[in-house]
Amino acid sequence: MRQTKQRTEIERIFQDFNRPLGPQEIHEIARKSLTSINLATIYRTLNRMLDEEVIVAVGVPGEPDRYELKKAAATHHHHFRCEKCQTVYDLQGCVENLKAMLPNNFSMTSHDIWLYGICKDCN
Repeated sequence: MRQTKQRTEIERIFQDFNRPLGPQEIHEIARKSLTSINLATIYRTLNRMLDEEVIVAVGVPGEPDRYELKKAAATHHHHFRCEKCQTVYDLQGCVENLKAMLPNNFSMTSHDIWLYGICKDCN
């Protein structure tokens, strides 16, 4: 895919913010430097970046997906969502010994943990 100024800006935003971002968030940020960028361009670029495996979708329960750089998602981690501003943040690490919580004869294939609360900016 050719490297457009819109694509370059979206990649820069992912690098600078280093957390899961939604299309609307990306659009608001990108418009500060590319005033003519539209939401359709954001969606097209995100779809291409997904196809190219540059980014991955972060499924937010009950909400549209957010996206983060694949290299950020390469290490197992979980997420925190602020209940006031709806911003999603990466959490490093994982809860230990989850398998010990399973009932007898159950096996775990994967897990996903979401924490909810108020971020430092909203607190």
